[in-house]
Amino acid sequence: MPRSTYIPVKSRTIGRGKHMDSVVLKKVLLFACSHRPCELEKVMGLKHGTAVRACAKVRELGLTQEKIGAMTPSQVAGLYYARKNAAKATAGQEKIMPDLTLLQEKWQMTRPQGSMPRERKLALTMQLIVEKYYFELPENVEQQTRGKVFLSQSHVLRLWRAYRRQHVAPAYRVLHEYGKEAEYDFCGVKLRYYRDNKPQEATVMVGVLPASGHFYVKAIADQSLPQVCTAVADSFRYWGGCPEVIRVDNFKAAVTKASRYGGEVNADFAAMARFFNCEVFTCRTRTPQDKATVEAVVKYVTRYALAKANHYLNEGGRFNSLKELNDYLKPITDKMLQRPLRGLKKSRAQLFEEGERPALTLPSSWDYRYVTTAAVIVPADGRILLHQHCYALPPQWIRQKIMIELTSDTVSFTHEGTLIAAYPRQDNRPGLSTKEDYTQKEHLIYDIFSIRNQDSMLLQWAEAVGDDVAAWCRECLNGRGRYADTVRRVHAVLSLPKACISLYPELNRRIKELRSLCLFKVNAGAVVRAWNAARHNFTGDKDLNFNSELYFQRGKDVLTGKREVMGWDLSPKAQHTLSEAPEHRHGSSMYRRRYAALKAALNTVTVNN
Repeated sequence: MPRSTYIPVKSRTIGRGKHMDSVVLKKVLLFACSHRPCELEKVMGLKHGTAVRACAKVRELGLTQEKIGAMTPSQVAGLYYARKNAAKATAGQEKIMPDLTLLQEKWQMTRPQGSMPRERKLALTMQLIVEKYYFELPENVEQQTRGKVFLSQSHVLRLWRAYRRQHVAPAYRVLHEYGKEAEYDFCGVKLRYYRDNKPQEATVMVGVLPASGHFYVKAIADQSLPQVCTAVADSFRYWGGCPEVIRVDNFKAAVTKASRYGGEVNADFAAMARFFNCEVFTCRTRTPQDKATVEAVVKYVTRYALAKANHYLNEGGRFNSLKELNDYLKPITDKMLQRPLRGLKKSRAQLFEEGERPALTLPSSWDYRYVTTAAVIVPADGRILLHQHCYALPPQWIRQKIMIELTSDTVSFTHEGTLIAAYPRQDNRPGLSTKEDYTQKEHLIYDIFSIRNQDSMLLQWAEAVGDDVAAWCRECLNGRGRYADTVRRVHAVLSLPKACISLYPELNRRIKELRSLCLFKVNAGAVVRAWNAARHNFTGDKDLNFNSELYFQRGKDVLTGKREVMGWDLSPKAQHTLSEAPEHRHGSSMYRRRYAALKAALNTVTVNN
C-alpha cells in the first residue's frame, strides 16, 4: 500500500473520552497489522499509548489486513469499541441498584477506633465494602437469579461518592475565648544549622493563641524537655502574658502516657505550667481537630516561612547558630502576622492587640528556669536526703509518693500539683532543714546538737560559768568522736545549774576538783554524778543571756531557716564582760594567732642576723 495513502491522524483524532473517526481507525488498524507501535507513531502521528493499544487490539481480536479490508469503517469501529458498548447490551435489563445508605453505614462502622497503625491498615476499603455489601449481599444475589444485572464496581463507587458529597456532615467550629488557651505543636520540616562547624537539624516549635490566631515560632535544638519548656516560657514572654490552659499534642516532652480521656503529663512540664499558673490539656491521639488552629498555622508556617529559609539554604546560605536561624525567621513571621485575615479585614496582630493581650494574665515572676523533678516515697523518718542535706516533711506524708522539684536555688516537694514544702538548697552542707511542727521534739533536739560550728557559742556559755568549766568544755570539744554526742554532753553539764547564776561557782568548783583528782580527761557522766550527789537550791537571779531554753531556740531557728549560724543575742554589758575575759577563755584560736605572730617575729630576727 503506498505511503501516501496514510496521512498523520493527530489532527483528526477526537479528544480524550471520545472515539476515533471510523475511517481513520480502519487505516490505523490496517497499518498496525504489519508494523510496530513505534512505526505507527512516526508514520501515523499517533501518541505512544494510542499506538500501543491499537497493536494490542489487533492481536487480541486476531485481525488481518484481509479481515479489516472486508469490513466497513463502522463495523471496524463497532468491533474495536465493543467493550465500551457492552453497557448497551444490557440496556433493556433491569439494574440492581445499590443501597448507598447501607454502604455508608458499614464503611463508618469499620473505621478503626483505636490508634494502632495495624488497625488502620487492615480496615475495609470502599472497594471491599462494595464487594461484600453489594455483589455478595444475599438479597442482590437473589435478584440476579431473577434476571436483574449488577452495575459495575466503578459505577457503584461513582454513585457512592456522589451520595457522600450530597450528605456531607456539617463541621463543628469551636468558639475560642481571649486569653483562655494556647496550642503548641511542631513542624515536620527541620532546618539545617551549624554548631561548632558541625551540621545540626533544628526543630521548629509553633505556639498559637486560637482566639486571635497570633502565633510564636521558635527553632530549637531538639524536642527534649529543657528545650521545650524554655520555648513555651519564651512564647509567654513574647505575648506579654500567660493563658489559662496549655493545649499540647502527645509529644514525649509533655506527655508521658497518652489517653483518650486525658494523658499523663510529664512532671517537669507540669512544673513549668504550674510556675506560670497554667493547666495542661492533652489532646486525643490521632485527633488533629482537637488542636485545629495550631495545625493550620503549622501548615502556614511550613509553606511560607520555612520554605523561604530552606530556599535560602539551597542557594548557599548558612545559619551558624540557632540564634541566627531565629533572627532570620522573625521578620518573616512578623510579616505573616500583619496580613489581613480573609473576611475580617484585620490581621492577627490587630486582633491580638485589641482583644488577646488584655485578657492574658501576668505571672508572679518571669524568671523561669528549667526544673528537674523526681518521684520518691517519703521514708519512715519523714526526711529526704539530697546532696548530703536532709529536708523534713510533715509526718502525714510518710510512705507516700511525692515529687521533688529542683531549681538552682530552691527545693520544692509537691503531690499531684499541690505544694507540700519548699526550702533553699543546701547542697553539700550536712544537716537538716525543717519547719514548725515538721519534726518531733525529741528528734529535733538531737538535730540541734548536730549543727556544726557551735563551739564558740558553747565556750561563751562555759566562760560565763567559770574558768575551769570553760577549760573542761574546750577539752571535750577538741576531742574525737561523734560531734552531736560531744555537744550533747557539754550541753548537759552547762545546763546543770538551770541558769541560776548563784550556782555557777559551785559547778566550776566541782569540775576543778574532778580535774585535779583525775589523771585523764573528766567525762560528762562523772560531772553529772558529782553534781547530783549534792542538794542545790535553784533560786535567785536567772541568766538571761546563757541558758538551755535559749540554746534550743537558736538551734531551732537555724533548722527552720531563720538564722544561718548559732549564736547568742548578747546584751552590750555581757559582750563587754566577755571581751575582758582572760586569754585562755577564747579557745585554741587565740593560741594559734599568738604562735603565728611569734613565729613571724623569730623569722624576722633570723633574717636580720
